[in-house]
Amino acid sequence: MDILPALDIANGRALTHRGTDGREGSTSADPFELARSFIAQGASWIHLVDIDAAFERGNNSDVLSEVISELHGSGASVSGRHAPECRIEWSGGVRSGEDIEAALQAGADRVNLASQALVDIDRVRTLIAEFAGHLNICIDVEGDRIRPRGVDGDAGNLWEVCRILDQAGVQRYIVTERQRDGALMGPPVDLLRDLRAKTPTLLVASGGIRHIEDIHTLRREGYLDGVIVGKALYVGSLTLGEALSASQSVS
Repeated sequence: MDILPALDIANGRALTHRGTDGREGSTSADPFELARSFIAQGASWIHLVDIDAAFERGNNSDVLSEVISELHGSGASVSGRHAPECRIEWSGGVRSGEDIEAALQAGADRVNLASQALVDIDRVRTLIAEFAGHLNICIDVEGDRIRPRGVDGDAGNLWEVCRILDQAGVQRYIVTERQRDGALMGPPVDLLRDLRAKTPTLLVASGGIRHIEDIHTLRREGYLDGVIVGKALYVGSLTLGEALSASQSVS
């Protein structure tokens, strides 16, 4: 089970505390230093998010590209040593084939298609066929509906949408229960179990992680492909080293 520390970028900076829409009340840090710190702690994946693109108020694609370039190039060293390979999952505001292609060209290993794109399910099926294993689908869930974060609207019934996407050959869902995002409420175990029972697609849990026991709980479930960890790392209730260790063993 992979652990993906979240690196949220807004206005060119890495958010260490995300206020409303990544604005009021937010605090920030150097994204390059934060990325290097994740590598130093053993990260093999980073969940790199363009918050401004997600909320449709511009984009930080140049910064995300520079972070990837540094991690994959001469800057990817830790204390004078060459860093182990760290792969990148690009997220935030990805809605089109052009967005996906640009992220892959920048060096991303996987790209998360925003749940807003699911309003045009036929187009999404085409994108799944085109980008295959490089493309993940975000499903932001509220009850039995897919309700994209950052914008108004409803992308349909969760189970009907997943049925269509499964038939199209989607390889991985990024699963977020909206009420848990950034709330330190614990992971959506019941939702994940329901999805596991009804879809063959790989699942990545996102949102709600509070502390080490949440990682142990998800590891014991035995079927998750990965877990995205964000706020807990920044408030100090969980370290990346603890999460990585817990993801490899059941306790």
